[in-house]
Amino acid sequence: MPRTYARKRLIVCCDGTWMNSDGSTQIPSNVTRMSRCFSHHCSDGTLQIINYQSGVGTGSNMIDSIVGGAFGKGIAERIREAYAFLCTNYSPGDEIVLLGFSRGAFTARSVAGMVASLGLLTAEGLKDFMPIFKDMENWGNKGHKDKSPQRPFSNKPWPLDPTNGDMVKEVAKIYRTRLEEAGLTRIYYEDPAEDTKKLITIKAVAVFDTVGSLGIPQVGWMHRLGFQPSHKEYQFWDTTLSDRIEHAFQALALDETRPPFSPAVWEKSEDDEQQCDLRQVWFPGSHSNCGGGWPDQAIADISMAWMMDQLSSASVGCEFDLDILDRFFQDSQKYSRNLPKSEHPKIPVARQSIQAIKKSIDQETGGFLRPWGFGKIHKKVSAAYTVAGSIIRSPGQYRGINPKDGSWKKEYLQSTNEHIHSSVRVRLQGLGLGLNDAGVWDCPALAEWTVEKCDLDVSEPVVAHPRWVPKTWISEEKDTESIHLSDTAAGRWKWVYQGDKQLHSSTMPEEPLGPIERHLLHTLGKESWDLVESAGDVKSEEMVQPPQQRKDSIREKLGSLWATVRRWTHL
Repeated sequence: MPRTYARKRLIVCCDGTWMNSDGSTQIPSNVTRMSRCFSHHCSDGTLQIINYQSGVGTGSNMIDSIVGGAFGKGIAERIREAYAFLCTNYSPGDEIVLLGFSRGAFTARSVAGMVASLGLLTAEGLKDFMPIFKDMENWGNKGHKDKSPQRPFSNKPWPLDPTNGDMVKEVAKIYRTRLEEAGLTRIYYEDPAEDTKKLITIKAVAVFDTVGSLGIPQVGWMHRLGFQPSHKEYQFWDTTLSDRIEHAFQALALDETRPPFSPAVWEKSEDDEQQCDLRQVWFPGSHSNCGGGWPDQAIADISMAWMMDQLSSASVGCEFDLDILDRFFQDSQKYSRNLPKSEHPKIPVARQSIQAIKKSIDQETGGFLRPWGFGKIHKKVSAAYTVAGSIIRSPGQYRGINPKDGSWKKEYLQSTNEHIHSSVRVRLQGLGLGLNDAGVWDCPALAEWTVEKCDLDVSEPVVAHPRWVPKTWISEEKDTESIHLSDTAAGRWKWVYQGDKQLHSSTMPEEPLGPIERHLLHTLGKESWDLVESAGDVKSEEMVQPPQQRKDSIREKLGSLWATVRRWTHL
């Protein structure tokens, strides 16, 4: 008779650079905050076991911090630790959830790739963990010399042409099969309820703004001086969307302009037999607005609430401690109210209705409080990245990456399922402030796109009423239902591409709000709902639209020669 186990959900939380919830006092990222919000016991009896991995650059001294944070040292160690945790704690039928931000997002995606390539090593297999790890690391390395040719077994399969990606994948399958035959890894588990074997999968990978061509920010001049690893050091990590991943969620930042922080957008593969549930949503703000860590967490609250809604959907089933979550929301609002008057931004509001609502919000809360969707967009200034220049992000227009050298492929990505969050439209119509509160935000990343009301039929996988939320939340939903929800497709919004590029999809739907997002809106007061509602009542001819032409389009056309020189010199 098969042995039965208490059902567990193993949740690995991989934080971003210089982020460490176990260390000194600092502003927590969304990964830190979410790791503290997961309930330990779910309403259906499932145990949620949380493993927190601090970000690179969180060493005990300044040298460790600089080397790890700026140059990415220590990432492989984080990946090994996270993977080993899963191997050690997994029991048949357990669910695996991976959460990450920035380089932690790269870690989470890499761990998912390891599970897809190797399965989960058994206790016996973990004895040879490092030789197995090194084999996987070097499948694409033509000049590799195996220092452990007899471990975990002799006559290892090896690609005749390490530069051939298909050949490397085939070798990985053969290697994994031999591990399984030797009892060193687990690919399937026995389901006693159905008396059958099932494939071990990753239930969900949830990431905030994975950046860099391989998930690692790359600065060319650092490579040239030997300060930062090259693409070759990371090319063995599989950060693509594996068919072993059931759900993949990514929150993306519209206003990040550092070229090394170009987003690593996911794409569903044509041979995805599991039909991965992929959702990628764009939010206002920079990299750390999206993933959290700035003193003003207003935008991070929105992206975090969205991610929690995805993970708490019926298909994933994570549960959260809502009292802890509310305290995080209250902390964000307390920061805004406690700002000295000299630091209050003059929010430009051209429409009298919005101006009146903003004044009412401040009066009701007893102090300055940024409305929903109007949090400060931070632009980080760094000498290292200033040399690399700047580039405006381009939703719906990203190409594939050659993992060998980080170069762009000619073809646009397909099946990315990119949506635009409703806070983008609200901020645009409300004339919110630009980067570092300078000027009016015109959403340059969505230049050549227009927002339109439509009858768009889009599936909404997030359950409207999770069984574990308080009944008071359901009444809150009814209060805001007219703003965000509809029984039909009528009254939805979409973004339509008006440029001349031949994209695979010229439409990006607006992402509806889930129950946790609506609760966040509720905590900001009725006036904030009214502001959101007023943004939806603007007449079509009065709608504020992003620029008709991308600001960098002329520079792109005239700067091809300069780009070639930069690649040649690795600047």
